[in-house]
Amino acid sequence: MIEHASRGRISLGRFWTRRARRLFPAVLALLAVTQLWMRLSATHSLRLTTNAQTLAALVYGSNWYAIFGNVGYWGTAMTDAPLNHLWSLAVEEQFYLCWPMVFAGGRRLREIPDRSGRGGRAGCGGLVRPGDHAVVR
Repeated sequence: MIEHASRGRISLGRFWTRRARRLFPAVLALLAVTQLWMRLSATHSLRLTTNAQTLAALVYGSNWYAIFGNVGYWGTAMTDAPLNHLWSLAVEEQFYLCWPMVFAGGRRLREIPDRSGRGGRAGCGGLVRPGDHAVVR
């Protein structure tokens, strides 16, 4: 909000860089400590699970690992999947990465001229134009 107020826009590159600087060191520390703990005291099968969860966490894909690996959040004990809680951070990061691109794409789509000759625009902005009326029955 401060950046938008002072510059009139928000730089996605700066936003993503600030987030990475703030979050990634803590995630790396968590992953390092967890890996150390796994090396010192965990069973082989738990190490394999944790290794996979670690790789997923490094790319903020923990939620997809849980989905495709059938690792439930509520039914799985923390001792069986110690990094399972990182799914929410993955969802948040995917949101902040994907939605600005979706909005930018939608904005560009609205700028495409309507080929019907009615002078509207394609995309969501072309669905309802000033003067159009909706009827709800």
